[in-house]
Amino acid sequence: MLDGSVCDSCACNDRIFIRLACKKHRCGVHQYTHLEALYSLGMILHKTVEDCMSEFCLTTERLILRDMRLSDEDDFVSLSQRSDYQTYYDEQDCRAENYRYLTQLFVQQIGEKPRMSYQLATIDKHSKRFIGIACIRMEAHARAAIGFGLNPDWQGKGLMYESMQALMSHAETQWGVQQFYAYTLKQNSAAMKLCQRLGLNVCTDYLNVRYFKGQEWHEVMLERA
Repeated sequence: MLDGSVCDSCACNDRIFIRLACKKHRCGVHQYTHLEALYSLGMILHKTVEDCMSEFCLTTERLILRDMRLSDEDDFVSLSQRSDYQTYYDEQDCRAENYRYLTQLFVQQIGEKPRMSYQLATIDKHSKRFIGIACIRMEAHARAAIGFGLNPDWQGKGLMYESMQALMSHAETQWGVQQFYAYTLKQNSAAMKLCQRLGLNVCTDYLNVRYFKGQEWHEVMLERA
């Protein structure tokens, strides 16, 4: 373990980087040689490299879609606090701590088995900047929910269409998804147009009215079978 803890068996004060051997007493539980300790450390580091290499990643002509990282937190929070990004969100949903929690959650979901959720950072290939997020959550019966968010400075370039089209295509061919759906607000014309361009149509039997920012908002569901 990389915990630098005290020897458990004899409680001596010799702190060690890898808890493998007590220098003073060579406790039976921890009798490992220095060579074995270094080997174990090497295996741990090797596994860390393998974990990094196994990060989920899709590429398009202009974008990289990859797993969220803890290092994305500041960029994600900064995006969420822009007033032009918050237009269609409830004030309570826009709190910075919510997005810090979401970053932690998205990273935690990477290790789920079976993995059902992919909350992907959207990165501009040229500048390497974090510009948004593309999401999919698999459900039963070959069905999946999608969601997305894009930095307003990058809107109007077809980037989120490029991102979601790649993710949905991958979901169909690799994960067997046959039906997609999404929720958005009817007043959010950009999101409505993007969903429709992706082949989703409004479900006329679903309508939910929400109230925030001093007005009513009409939530609609769109789906593609």
